[in-house]
Amino acid sequence: MTTSEYIKFLVIAAGYPKNINVEINKYGIDTMYSVYAETANYKDPDDYDIDTCDDIDTYDENSEGVLELSDIPSLLDLILEIMDHRSKTYNIRTLNHLSIKTILDDNIREDYIKEDIERYDNLMKELVLMKPVDELIASMNPCKNAPNCGGDFDDSDTCHGFWKCTHQYHNNCKLLHEFRNYTQQLSNIYRKYIHNEKLTDDEVNKLKQYNLI
Repeated sequence: MTTSEYIKFLVIAAGYPKNINVEINKYGIDTMYSVYAETANYKDPDDYDIDTCDDIDTYDENSEGVLELSDIPSLLDLILEIMDHRSKTYNIRTLNHLSIKTILDDNIREDYIKEDIERYDNLMKELVLMKPVDELIASMNPCKNAPNCGGDFDDSDTCHGFWKCTHQYHNNCKLLHEFRNYTQQLSNIYRKYIHNEKLTDDEVNKLKQYNLI
């Protein structure tokens, strides 16, 4: 790995995986290092969609989605500067199963990150749309009624106010197992509904039963 590739890898690890430019300039016996890079979601200011620092107290010139370091006089200083400006706007660990060669490839890396962000955005949208059925399922959980849930409970030590499910470490309570199977089916039907997939009459009736449509 060349010095330039090593710096690029550090910049990616610090959370700036887009539009990376590393310059190494020699002036006699001196070497100057300059770096420019952007966070995954960074857009030009005219687009009004700029990453911001999580903590306002740590704001600086690099906190708006751009890492820009100019004429750093040593590699060690550059490394420290990069680490000081770590960004948390994108979970870079999503790249950890890729090879170093792949991570350093600008086209592959940025395409992968773009697809990953799209997957995440779609997941967040689905979580919002699934909220009605998720709240319903939470309200139906038989464990909310423990120890009077009808499941397999050990109440032999009630004098000390202690109850426990005899299967709590094995997750195999029959009542809970049946509840999870039923509500998983309900969740799957509702997911089809929010994605405008065709439902059977039975599926429509099940959603109507719980006022989900």
